Formats: sequence, C-alpha cells, structure tokens
Amino acid sequence: MMLGRKIWGVLFFLLCALISPSPRTWGETPAIPTVINSGETITVTAALSGEIDHNITVKAGGKLIIEPGATLSFVETIVDSKRVTQRIIVEAGGILEIGGPGAPCILRAAGYPGEDFRYSGWYGIANSGSLILKNTTIWGAEYGVFQVGGTTLIETATIDYCSNGITSKDGVVKIFSSTFNNNHEAVAVTDVAEPSLLCGNHFSNNGVSLKIIGTNYLNVRNNQFDNTNQNAIYLQNKATESGEVFWDNSQVYFSFNNFNYHLTETDLYMVYNISASEIALYNCYWQSNDRVYLTETEIKGDNLVTEKEKVLIKNILSSPVTITTDTTPPTLVELNPTAARPGFIDLSVVISDVGWGVDLESIIIKLYDSEGLAYHVALGNTLYNNRQYILAGTVELTTEGEYTWEITGQDFSGNNLTDPAGLLREQPTPQKLLVTSDYQSILNTAPPWQGGVYNLITIPVTTYELDHKNALGFFATDTNIVRYQKDAETNNYRYFYYGESGLEAFTPGKGFWLKPGTDETKASQVNGETQTTALRNISLEPGWHLIGNPFNDISLPFDYLSFSYAGQESRYLNAVLDGVVSYGLWSFNHPAYYLERSQMDLWRGYWIYIKKACQLSYHRSQFRSGRSVDPVLWSLELRLQQGNQRGGGSLLGLARMATDGYDLWDAPKPPASLGNKLETFFTIPGRSQQLGADWRGSNSGAASWELVVTGLTPGEAYLTWPGIGAIPADYQLVLVDPQTKKEINLREQANYSFPVTKETSRTFTIKMTNLKTIDLSLTEVRLTPVPFAPLRESLAVSFRLNNAATVEIRIYDWVGNLVYVHSGNHCLAGTNSLWWNGRNNLGQLVANGVYFCKIIAKSGTKSTEARAKLVVVNGL
Repeated sequence: MMLGRKIWGVLFFLLCALISPSPRTWGETPAIPTVINSGETITVTAALSGEIDHNITVKAGGKLIIEPGATLSFVETIVDSKRVTQRIIVEAGGILEIGGPGAPCILRAAGYPGEDFRYSGWYGIANSGSLILKNTTIWGAEYGVFQVGGTTLIETATIDYCSNGITSKDGVVKIFSSTFNNNHEAVAVTDVAEPSLLCGNHFSNNGVSLKIIGTNYLNVRNNQFDNTNQNAIYLQNKATESGEVFWDNSQVYFSFNNFNYHLTETDLYMVYNISASEIALYNCYWQSNDRVYLTETEIKGDNLVTEKEKVLIKNILSSPVTITTDTTPPTLVELNPTAARPGFIDLSVVISDVGWGVDLESIIIKLYDSEGLAYHVALGNTLYNNRQYILAGTVELTTEGEYTWEITGQDFSGNNLTDPAGLLREQPTPQKLLVTSDYQSILNTAPPWQGGVYNLITIPVTTYELDHKNALGFFATDTNIVRYQKDAETNNYRYFYYGESGLEAFTPGKGFWLKPGTDETKASQVNGETQTTALRNISLEPGWHLIGNPFNDISLPFDYLSFSYAGQESRYLNAVLDGVVSYGLWSFNHPAYYLERSQMDLWRGYWIYIKKACQLSYHRSQFRSGRSVDPVLWSLELRLQQGNQRGGGSLLGLARMATDGYDLWDAPKPPASLGNKLETFFTIPGRSQQLGADWRGSNSGAASWELVVTGLTPGEAYLTWPGIGAIPADYQLVLVDPQTKKEINLREQANYSFPVTKETSRTFTIKMTNLKTIDLSLTEVRLTPVPFAPLRESLAVSFRLNNAATVEIRIYDWVGNLVYVHSGNHCLAGTNSLWWNGRNNLGQLVANGVYFCKIIAKSGTKSTEARAKLVVVNGL
C-alpha cells in the first residue's frame, strides 16, 4: 500500500509538471535544470543550499529567480580529463534575478575559502540579457559577472576574492552601494552605454579598482577607493581588428569620490597610451597617495594636477565625501522658454541632483492645453555640468494658448523629482508656456535696468528701429548709449556716444553701455528679428571688445562659444590654453565688475580680451564633444568703497595649472566702468599688466598679491572682502597696509577703513598661508576672571590658533588629579574662547584652591599644548 501511494505521488507530480510547465520552484532538491527555456520561470528558494555541478543557461524568454537566503556552491567537474568550472549563462532576452530584502544570497566556489586555487568550480555569471543582483555575495569566481551587451543592475552586493569582479562590454551597467574586496580587477568596462553608473560603492585592497577601455558613457560618483594595490583607475586605449587605436571617454565623469591610502610603488591614476580624449574629475578627495601619474606628469603627495586636454580637474575637496545611500531627491531648477511661436518648439529643462544622478530614462515631460489634452515632449540631447542636467526636447504646438508643464522622473535611487522652486505647482503663478503669434514682443521684453547709472548690456535681436533710443523705447534727452568700437580715422578703438557720427547699430552678439534716466527703469519691448541659429564669424582683433549673448531664450555656456584662428576652430577653454583669448568675461552690475567663468546670461553685456586675431562664433549647443572645466580652486573678491562710490570686483585665489607668476589663467583688468572712478587691480613685479583676477598655483603653500586702489579722494575709504567664509579654513589671508603698518586677518574683520588725504591711489599686500604646511601653534592663552568664583560666574579660557584644530581642555587640582575634561571642540584659526563652570565631570562644584588648566590642540598629525594656573574661590 505504501509503495502504491509513492508511485501515485510521483505520477501526480509528473502530471502537474506536464499540465503547468511554468513556473517551477526548486527548493526540495539541489538539482537545477541546465536550461531554462522560453516561457519558463524557475524559482530557487532559500531551502536550496546545495552544490551545482553543471552550467545553467537561461534562454531568451526564460527567467531564473534565486530568492533571498539561497546559497549555491559551484563544483568543478572533470570532462575528457579536463577541469571544467561552472557558470550561469543568461542569453540575450533572458532574465536572471538574484536576492532581495532579507537574508543575503551567496554564490561561491565549493570549498572556498580554504582552497589554494580560488576559482575552483566557479566561473561566474555570463550575462547578455537582463541581470538584477541585490543583497548578494559573489565569492571566489573567475568572473563574478561577465556582461556582453544587455543590462546589469547590482545593488548592495559584495564581490570578494574574484579574479575579475564585474566585467562589462557593449552594454549598460549600474552598480550601487556595493563592496569590492581583494579582487584582481574589481570593475572593468569597455564601450559601456548610457546610462552606466558606479555610485556609492566601496573598493578596498583590489589590484585594479576600475579599468576603463574604449569609448564609454559612465558616471563614477560618491565612491570610496581604498588601499588599491596597483591602480585605483586604469585607462587604456582599444585597438580595432585593423590595428587602429582609439579611446574616447569624453562622457566619463568622476565626481565626489574619495581616493585614499594608495601606498604602492605603482601608479594611482594612469592614463595609458592616450590617442586623444578627455576625462573630467570634479570635486574628488585625495589623501595619502604615494604617487599620481598622468602620462608625462608625475606628482608626489596628496594633490593632483592635469596634463593639457587629457584630464580636466575641478576642485580638490578639503574633506572626505560621506559615502551613503542617496536619499536626496533631484530638483527641478529651470524651464525654458516661457513663450514661443506656434509650430515645433525647442524646450530645455534643467534638473539638479546632488546624489548619484538622474535616471534620464525616467524623465517624462508633457504639456497640457486648456482642455487637458496632453502633448509629449520628445527628448534629445542631454548635457551634464557637474551637478546639473540640461535636457533638450522638441514639441509641436500649433494652437495658440497657455500650456501647463508636467515633469516626472526619478534619480537612480528611486527618489522622485521635486519642485522646491514651485516652477510647476506653486500658486498663484506656476510657470507656463505661452504659445502665441505675438511671440516677438513677449520674448523681446528686456529686464529692468537701473536708472541713473551705466548698465553693461546687449540687445539679442536685430532691431526694426534704426534710432537707438527708439529701439529701446527711451525718449528722454539724458539717456546715454555708448559703444566701444573702432574709429575709422585713427584705426583705434574708443567709446562712441549716442548721436555721434559712426555709432554702430544694435547687433546680436555685441554689447554696449546704457544709462537710462531715473524715470526710465522699467523694461520696455525691443522689437526685431531674433537669432534662432548659430551666429558665426564675428571678427575680433587683439584688445578689448564688448560682446553679449545673441540669443534671447537661453543662457549660453562657454562651451557653446568657439574661436577660429590659424585654420582651426576650438572651443573656449582650448582657445584660452592656446593664448588666443583671456580667461573669463567681465560683466558689470553697478557698481562693480564681476568675472564670469561659465556662461553668458540673457541681455547682459561682457568685456572680452582678445590676445590673437580670431573669429568668434556662437552656437545653440556644444559645437563639438567636450566640456570646459573651471580650473579655479577658490577665489576671493575685493571691493573698494568711498562715500557713495563703490568699485572693484578684483579676484585673487588658487587655480590648478596656474603658476605664481603671470600665466594664461590671469584675467586683465577690464576698462574703467563709465561713471565710476574707483578701481582696484593687481600688479605683478616686472610686468606692466594690470590684472582684475590673479590666480596662483593650487599647490602654493604661501603667496602674496599687490593690490592697487585708484580714484581716491580725501576722506575715509573702505576695503571689503565678501565671501571669505567660503574659502577653505586651511588658508589664512592677511591684509597688510604698508602706510599704517597694520595687518588684518580677513577672517576676523569684515572690512578695513583707511584715511585718504592727498593721494589718489594706495597699494596693499594680501598674504596667503596654507596652514597645512606650517606647524600648529597655540598662543595668547588667557584665563578670566582670576580668581574665579563658580557660584556667580564662568571661567573663559581664551587662546589663539594659527590653524583650525580640535581643542581639549583639562583641569587638574594642585596634586595633579584630573577633575574635568572638555573635549571635541572644533575651533577655527584665530582667537577662540571655551568656558568652564567650575564643576567636575560628575557635575559637582570643585573646592577652593589652586588648579591647572591644560589646553591641547590637534590638527591631523600635528598637536600642541599650553598650560595656565587659576585660583578657585567660592563664596566671594
């Protein structure tokens, strides 16, 4: 009877399998089929913790699920006297899902650890389909994951002791919040496609942490690279079958990564046999690295510099990045345009994300008309600039009216897009798109200009009016319009005023000075033809020129400018490096100049200094692949004020690739602004050049600047330095007045006033010291009051530091017993005060008597201390 029941049970199981071949659950036996065919779904439960002695192949249309808690051990077999290792193969169109919330999955070589041959039995996962791997450990594989085409998504995984952790070719790979330990090569990518990302991962004790070959679209963000034995990042050319070598990683971004403790004899960061390409590293932190190597440039110590056109470095962080899961949502920051003509309309959306990045495939943009009919925006190119994404799209709207924006999307952590500025939803006036045939008047309404003073502006239209005042809508007689142009008689450039013969007409791409009357501050419509395509070949001779953004619907990044000279066309940064144009454009916002280093705003005019004759072209998109990276590490603006007059806007600071003398990154002082006598500029010994911005080398331990102020009249004058709080705390800046012999620490004082008698100019010195390069000092220790009565007052412990430090106060009694500790106080350079209430660490009031105070300051590996005596007298 029992035997008969067993036979019927087997028959019933087989019958069920024939009737319903999919899905199947394997968990009562370690056997897993060698092939999962189309239409089949195989689920491996946590009950399976057995050995696998064969390959597992997931065919197109098939699906294998390995549930949380399952452990698979792969066993080496002998076939035809040869050792054979096992693998999981996911063919194109197949799906493999491993792990999830709960207990981790483990895929490992049977018997590992403990075997001398770490890859015994376990080759890894070969993926050409779709692989999702979460909360899983891959242990001791030849290739943890080998991907050719397809997609691979890895989250919270651990890849340990593999020859090759993750290898991806010709597909999309996304790796988040995972750890890679003790692998020969942790991650290697070749020709991966957009959007491929490595975010929030930790690499430790690998031979090579990240290897990049060929042409890639890759965002490497918020990762920790520790103790790499060979190369943290290894970049290599790729050769075609015909032998042609190519390498293009212009869409590879490294941002907010930590590179720590790579104490090896080989290279930390290696660019191998580059043909022509660029890599951009934004805001990375480098600590205790033995050597950094970039093709022909070897740098010792903590800092990293770049070889021209190969690696672009922007900002070396002063403190490590916190590597955590991304919980900050992306934010919507800009929508353009606000008005347009009926037809095909070009739109742009700017999204900011401070975490791992925006999942561009999730972004959906719709516009709704007044009846609720939806129009989908077809997205095209996407630009990425540090932490912002600029999405360009097109939509056809033939019916006039007001359209409501709707934008949805996520970042790669699943955080939904937010709208903190209320562009879409904030009442009462969310931004909408107005489609009208009267587009010309709407878009050509200029912003308000300040009346009674000069404004540096541009008119981004070809105006219908020939008379300048009529074109601007101004009719008052005191309105001044001033152009800077060539005088045909003298062949020199000078100012031409309104009404003067030869004054040029308004031209898109050129700037001028405008001084409205005090009653003409409201914006007026400037009618004319707008510039909708690239504006090319504006001839510029050596010297100063006034230019502006020729488009009235988009701000223009400097990447959209090109300069033609000597038979070649180069984008802005390359033209700076080739000595054709000076670095930065000067805008004017009354009463001071401002150096713009990234983009040209709407309606604003700019001074540009040309070093070699060239032709300037404006493009509505990047005219070729690549990104312009600001080399400035930090900067400080200095302003001058006397009475109701203000001037200045001069900048000093540090920049990568800069030198301590005159170089390509220093910006000449712009011509004097109209109607303002006060000016500031820097001078360099041995040169007559007056500089509006003077950068020194980023590795400078100490530097000084000579600041000249002119246009002074008798009375009191002031120098101010707004923005000092944004300068890294490691840098000390001191203003020296040679005339009064005064020295002012810029962090301790907001301004410096000085008397002016007969002189019209003064010269000051600003001294910079990198406090990391000098010993820590603790001086000017004072205890007040002494004697000290805790019942009615507190004791102030004051001291002066030459560098930011963590400070601890210890109070000892007369015989040396420790009665109180005040620790963990972060103090900035300068004078600081800490307080003691006369109680011990148990909260008890101390007895009368003599005590000793020890102050201990620590900063990195440096420390110092000071002592002082005090008397406690209760009851006084």
